[in-house]
Parts: sequence; structure tokens; C-alpha cells
Amino acid sequence: MPLMDIARSSPHRGEIGNRSDRLANSGFGSIEVADHAEKVIRGDLPGVELLRARFEDYRFARHAHQHAVIGLVESGVQSYLYRGARHTTGPSGLFFVNAGEAHTGEAGDEHGYTYRSLGLDENVLPRFFDDRRRHRLRFGEAVVYHKRLYAKL
Repeated sequence: MPLMDIARSSPHRGEIGNRSDRLANSGFGSIEVADHAEKVIRGDLPGVELLRARFEDYRFARHAHQHAVIGLVESGVQSYLYRGARHTTGPSGLFFVNAGEAHTGEAGDEHGYTYRSLGLDENVLPRFFDDRRRHRLRFGEAVVYHKRLYAKL
């Protein structure tokens, strides 16, 4: 099921409409100064958070999440400092952040960007495996362009 189909079908959806609103108490932290942001948490998918937002001028200060993040840029250009380098993600690009790794986040140009992100806590993966070993989600690349993966997410 595509990411936004999950969001549309969810009864646990919070929508933010203007720059002065805040998306609080999220694993994604507090989001301020978004042109538009929407957070989705589904009771039947514990440990999973979905976010869709549009930013133009706002810059996220250096921060880290307790969960892994997969971001999909729908339009515009997203940029972030991560692992000691600047990474830029354009439309149809995917960006990744491992849990606990510090990064920033901002528009890559004056036009801003719209993106969706999927936050996965460490307890999500073990539910997909039959064994009791600990599985840890770790991304090797910061940005990729992969049409089939992007379409499935």
C-alpha cells in the first residue's frame, strides 16, 4: 500500500494547516513553521510514524531521532548535513537517516520542498522475522534514486 494511501485510511491522523501551528509530541519532534504538515500514527502499526510536510524557509537545527527515517521528496529540493557531508535530494529521491545519527534539514533552494517520511523504531523489524534475534535497521547511503522503491513507498 503506498504511503499516502495508509495516511488517508488512518483514523489517527493529525493535520497542521498554517505556519503558526505545531506538530508536537511526535517521534519526529516538534515541527514549527511548516507551510503544511500532517502526521499519521496507526494503532495497528506500532513503532511506525508517517509525516508529510512542506517547508520553504525553515531550517531544522542539528538533531537526532530515536528511530530510523526514510524520506521521499515529492517536489523541490531537500538538503541536509549528515555524516559530515552535505546531501541534496531532488524530486523522486529518497533520503535516509539512521536512528541516533545527528543531521540537519532545510530546503536546497529558495523554492522549498515537499516530502514524506516514514519513521521506524527498533521494535518494528523483529515483528517481520520468525526468529528472536535482534534486527537493526541501518542505512549505508544517505540519498538514492530508485524508481521502483520510490513507487512502492
